[in-house]
Amino acid sequence: MLKIIERVCLIMAFGCLAVFTARGNNLRLSRQVLLEQDSVERRMSVGFDLNWENSWRNITNYDAAWVFIKFRAAGSNEWQHGYLVDEDVHVVPGGRVERGLSTVGEEERVVGVFISSASALSGSANYSNVRLVWDYGASGYEWAQGTPVEVSVHAMEMVYVAEGAFYLGSGGTESGSFTDGAWSSGASIPYLVESEAVITIAAEPGALWGRSDSGNNSIGTAGELPAAFPKGYASFYCMKYPLTEAQHVAFLNHLTAAQAELHHSGMAGGYGNTVQLVEGGYVTEAPDRACGYLSWADGAAYLDWSGLRPITETEFEKAGRGGELPVPNECAWGDTTATYQTGFDGIPGSGSETAVPVKANLVRQSTLGSLTRVGIFATAESDRIAAGASYWGIMELSSHPVLLMVSVGRTRGRVFVGSHGDGELSVAGYGTNSDWPGYNATTEVISGGDGAGFRGADFNNPNNLRPQISNRNNASYATSGSTRFAHYGVRGVRSAPVAD
Repeated sequence: MLKIIERVCLIMAFGCLAVFTARGNNLRLSRQVLLEQDSVERRMSVGFDLNWENSWRNITNYDAAWVFIKFRAAGSNEWQHGYLVDEDVHVVPGGRVERGLSTVGEEERVVGVFISSASALSGSANYSNVRLVWDYGASGYEWAQGTPVEVSVHAMEMVYVAEGAFYLGSGGTESGSFTDGAWSSGASIPYLVESEAVITIAAEPGALWGRSDSGNNSIGTAGELPAAFPKGYASFYCMKYPLTEAQHVAFLNHLTAAQAELHHSGMAGGYGNTVQLVEGGYVTEAPDRACGYLSWADGAAYLDWSGLRPITETEFEKAGRGGELPVPNECAWGDTTATYQTGFDGIPGSGSETAVPVKANLVRQSTLGSLTRVGIFATAESDRIAAGASYWGIMELSSHPVLLMVSVGRTRGRVFVGSHGDGELSVAGYGTNSDWPGYNATTEVISGGDGAGFRGADFNNPNNLRPQISNRNNASYATSGSTRFAHYGVRGVRSAPVAD
């Protein structure tokens, strides 16, 4: 147990990476408390309250909050990642804690924790007097008695995707979709993923193949997906929503000025994007709006900084349909129904606006001219189809923005082994995981885009919408690391750890 030696001076800053919506899940971090120091073990406890709406735990799956901390010493302008203690000392009354480990140098460090309900739940999640124990010694911090420290607590909603078999390809005619290698023409033949073992990629029965072997929707060359490549059979957590403007702003405000400029310069203000630099830092007028204009390098940096990792396109299909038998040409909500949003009820960007019509579940730029707030289709009355929700309760997988992810159709993508971010970036502000697409072995940073591709609906191209969960229209597109468009977004995942 943590032995309390002495109290220290604290400045607590809540940098909440949350969904600030009246109709969404309204995640909140609140009630800052003093830290308590164990100067012998070089630990510090961090206390707060955590709550969000529309939480659940059932026999199928559950949602959770991914929580991590950043800190900086008094007088410093540089934030660092706060690694947590790798022991069963974290306290979440009524909740369950799972520690997320990442490799830092030659050591395994806890970069954050998942907090979820310890029992069946359907409604608001309320966790008061949460206490996480920060291993400031492992964070490389030397604490001087009486010295104030600023701590920023971050949380985002995630959804647990359970272990199990699932299908790639729907049996439909989506562009370049996955299929069993016995396919020769017409509709795809769904391919069953039964484990995380090596998958052979070839135009032969029993192997994984694609309905295209050239162009932006290509399956690529014959070969294999190694055992270490995250295929989606193993359990993982997926961000419930695409990255929001509030999350991107919090990220920018916890970087150096030069690093923040790297990930904001050239970010256009069109299509509803309101992220801007003002005196004192970065701000947004629409904090819960999905954030566009994010390049692969931007997304990789954010995921590394937050302790997450990129999603693979095979995990993307598991996140959509779960282990259900596929429906030809289905969207993430399980059928082919698509109702386009034509307007708003309320003020766009306010956080309380809702979609018009009420049962809209898809957005296109030619109609609205901007991205919308995340979770906008979900209401108290909406079912899975009207909410645009996946089998697991993940939102907007078939809507906007188009998502950058690890491509099976590119050789560089297949070497991905699913390493997680360690919370720290390069001096310039880039992600540094060597197995991630876009990694440059010479500069040792993720500045390129080789190995990445796109899945999800193309908000910015009304004539080329691809909301079908198996559509691979640009899954093998040769993107650069720095290209930004209004419809480029990010959604991260994390392999599920062992629960405490």
